[in-house]
Amino acid sequence: TVRQAHGSGRTSLSEQHWTLTAIAINNAKPDDKQLKLTNERGLFVLIRPGGGKWWRFNYRFDGKQKTLFLGVYPDINLKEARDRRDELRKQLAKGIDPGAHRKARKAACVEHAGKSF
Repeated sequence: TVRQAHGSGRTSLSEQHWTLTAIAINNAKPDDKQLKLTNERGLFVLIRPGGGKWWRFNYRFDGKQKTLFLGVYPDINLKEARDRRDELRKQLAKGIDPGAHRKARKAACVEHAGKSF
């Protein structure tokens, strides 16, 4: 279960354009449920009950909702997470599924590593 940090249900126009800050991420404390701090254009940080803060990116491709893991906060700071999100959105604009692209890249690296011994 995920609990939204800045309200649920109907949102006002100002809440829809709310942007996340590093202070808000640092001040967010883990709870017994996951906490979701949204930024904009699909980027959010998921705060796990154990205290981990994971960057995620929601997107739609071929009519399906998908989510990608972008890294762990503070290893990946807010600016880096936004940069990664922007790169993924560029792939989407070109008609490329970022999740499938990432899997293909990983498979090519594994194949290359197997041949290089």
